[in-house]
Order: sequence, then structure tokens, then C-alpha cells
Amino acid sequence: MTLASRSRSRRPAILPVPPRAPRRRAQRPAWLRKTRVALGAGLLAGGLAAGLAVPGPAAAQDATAKAEQLIDELRALIEQGRQQRAADRAYLQELEDLVARYDWPWQRTLLADDFSQEGPAPAAPWRVIEPEWRLDWRHGLRSVVRPPAQAQGQAQPQAQQRQEEQRQPTAEEAAKQIIGGLLQEALRGRDGQREQSSAEQQPQQSTDDPGYAAVQAPLNLPNAFAVTLQVSRRALGEVAQPRLDVGVYQGQRTDTGYRLVLRPGAGDGAASLSLLKLGTGGTSSTLEIWNGDLGLAGDQARTLQWTRDRQGRMQVALDGQTVFSVVDRGYNDPFDGVVVINSGGDFALRQARVQAVPQG
Repeated sequence: MTLASRSRSRRPAILPVPPRAPRRRAQRPAWLRKTRVALGAGLLAGGLAAGLAVPGPAAAQDATAKAEQLIDELRALIEQGRQQRAADRAYLQELEDLVARYDWPWQRTLLADDFSQEGPAPAAPWRVIEPEWRLDWRHGLRSVVRPPAQAQGQAQPQAQQRQEEQRQPTAEEAAKQIIGGLLQEALRGRDGQREQSSAEQQPQQSTDDPGYAAVQAPLNLPNAFAVTLQVSRRALGEVAQPRLDVGVYQGQRTDTGYRLVLRPGAGDGAASLSLLKLGTGGTSSTLEIWNGDLGLAGDQARTLQWTRDRQGRMQVALDGQTVFSVVDRGYNDPFDGVVVINSGGDFALRQARVQAVPQG
């Protein structure tokens, strides 16, 4: 036997490889399959609607209704998956973010203004009800409210006046007061007629300062709305606690409805963002409050977004980040407009947009 034949005889025999069994795919949960089907159907319907639908109010309402129904189904499926713990939290959060990206039922624009027009007063439907709000080509619709004059450095003169009143007058001062009173009494009858006619000719100037500036936009606003404002603020040293209110109101007055209160914080005041419900008779209750930096400093604009759906769920966001969400069904009737109130500080509106759900 040769060497080559020996080496061939020592090689191990090659065994045939058995065929592999087909790998079975893991069965996905039913809620996950439904979610993917719903997403695919929604994207397909959206593409067909965008490419084939004839524009018009009826088509827009039908597309909006289908989108809202799809989003509601997706939210229900996501909640089902969370309860069954059929997927990790990261995947569920991605689905929620995707739904939130397209969950915008407020497709009807009632007001859109960038305050770029000329003139001191804003264009309709804006109406200044307490001065002053003026157009500023650099900042938009701007309002500067300083504290009343009585609050600026008047404590010391008033204290000195009280001390003078409490001090007992001397004999000479008492005699001067008596003689002065007699002279005034004698001159009053002679010059009374002339003083009265002069007073009637001069216009009466009111020294009352309301201490705030308000501007409103009367609108037929449904109870499901979206208010988006781009707000900026400049520092005003004499204002210890600046404040800006944004509200929706019912009736002729603006003190009934919901009010969003921005307190940027200055001096000893802490920054906060709160949502109030204002009732008839001056009643007020706080629905939600958030304490944190609003970023309203150095004339930097921030985007404030306030939404309310048909179920009464209100959500407030700053620059796209949700600050808080709360449900209140205290007001089911439509609102009559939007109001912005400056109660102290230097504030400006760069842009304003008010939207509502389509009528149907």
C-alpha cells in the first residue's frame, strides 16, 4: 500500500448533515399586530387622502374624523399593551410619541398674527381694553407696565407726614393756622364763583392707574381649542414680580373662564406657571401649577402652547416640552375670545395663533 493510499484511508468519513427544521417565528401579541395594522392603514389612508382627495370642507372634516378615530384606536391599543406588559417601555414610549406627533385635531385657524403690520394699534380682531399694548417693529405687540407711583419710594414721605401730624403745634403755629383759616373763609365767598367756572372749563384728569394692561381678541371659540403664543420679556428693574396672564373667557367680561398665569420670577419671586379656573362672582381655583424656569429673560422668545380637547383635557407646553396636563369639564359651552393681561413687566407677543376643531 502506497503512502497516498494510507493517508486516504485514515481520513474520517464525512457524515451527512441533517436538514434544519424550519424556525418558527415568535407569535407577536394580538395588540401589537393590531397596532401595526392600524399604523399601516393610517399611513395608507393619509397618503391616498393627500394625493386623491378633492380639497373642500367636507373632505377636510371627513379626513379629520378618520384621523381622530385612528388616533383613539392607537391610544387604546397602547394602553392595552401597557396593562398586559407585552412590550418594553421604550417601545411603548416611541408609539406614544408617534401618536402625539399626528394628534392635532385643531385644524381650523381662527386667528394668526405675527404683528408685522404698521401702526401703533394691533389689527382686528385685537382690541386694547386697558392701555397700553402697542406694536413695536423689533418685538411685536409690546406692553410695559410699571408699578403705581404710590408704591415707588413713598413710604418714607408718608411716615414723615404722619410724624408731623402727631406733633403738637407751638403757640405761634396755632395762631397762624387760625388767621389762615379766617382769611380763607373770607375769600371763599368772593372767589367761589370764579373758581367754580374755572374748574368747569378745565378737563378732569383721572389719576387712577389700573396697574395692568389688557388686550383681547373676540372670537367664536369652541371649548376645544389651541392657543399658541411666542412670548418674550425684557427685564424691568422696578418690577419685583412680573406677571403675564393668557385666558379664554365667556360673556362680555374677561373674568370668567380659564386663565394661564406666567410668573417669570424676579427679585424674591419664584418662577411658576399655573392654570386657574375663574368663576362668576370673582371665585377662582387653581387647577395645576408648575414651578420651574420659564426661560423668559434677556428678550429671548419662548413658544407657549395651550390646548384643550373635547373631553376637557388641557395640556400646556413650553417650546414643545409638556409642562403639565389636567382635565376639567367646568366649561362645556363655547368661549367668546382670548385675552392677554400684563400685570407688571415688559412683555411682548411675537406671534399668536388660535385654532379650533372643525365644525361638524
